[in-house]
Amino acid sequence: VTLVDCPSPKPEVVDRRIMEDMNGEVNRLFKERPERPPSIVLITGDADYATTVDQLLDRGVSIQLIHLKNASTWAFTGSRRLKYKVTWEEVLRDALVASRSSAPCQVPQDVSPKATAVSAKQHAN
Repeated sequence: VTLVDCPSPKPEVVDRRIMEDMNGEVNRLFKERPERPPSIVLITGDADYATTVDQLLDRGVSIQLIHLKNASTWAFTGSRRLKYKVTWEEVLRDALVASRSSAPCQVPQDVSPKATAVSAKQHAN
């Protein structure tokens, strides 16, 4: 994971940077492993990425979309070409089920990506 500072009050600056990074990483992976198309996991509910996602799908990239249940994913969820679309809540539920089968774990009922990141940071310290 790489953290990139995009010091701008405009949210589209961050979106543009993420799209550039996605394209750059796909180009690098195609050069390194032309026989194996790259895969991307995109965690967003922002429809601004729909065009980039379509372009990457046209190139044979496998894209897995994870979004919040109430996110505006109409541009993504309407696309039949996205074979893997799942809500963040489903990911957390599946992780909780898996963790219960191997080790005890307590996850609050109102888990969100932000809460999970804060919780993970607290446990790391």
